[in-house]
Amino acid sequence: GQPEPGTAGNAIDGKADTLWTSGQGFPQELVVDLGESKVFNGFTYMPRTGTAEGVVDRYEFLISSDGKSWRSISAGEFGNLRANPVEQTVLLKPQRARYVKFVALHALEKDFAAVAEFGVLEAK
Repeated sequence: GQPEPGTAGNAIDGKADTLWTSGQGFPQELVVDLGESKVFNGFTYMPRTGTAEGVVDRYEFLISSDGKSWRSISAGEFGNLRANPVEQTVLLKPQRARYVKFVALHALEKDFAAVAEFGVLEAK
């Protein structure tokens, strides 16, 4: 069955065995405040393992300087997650933002999103 929606902090705690699970329906949003404006050039999504329930296969990624006005900079699909549920890396041209938003548009199974880990790749 569907797990109780989990704490969003589980998606950024560095532990792949803890999950953030959304409520039912799509889209679902995970917003991360980076604490300050940072330059980054991508993000990572680690799907849950052991089941395809809630594994996000279509997404949109947005950025904001103020947490209110958002700009979409990437959207796409993660391929082959059912057979190979490993961390996905999406590389982007360098961007500066304080807030990032990962939007789950669809999952392989069930009507909710599950994120084991989400990360932002800081540009060097």
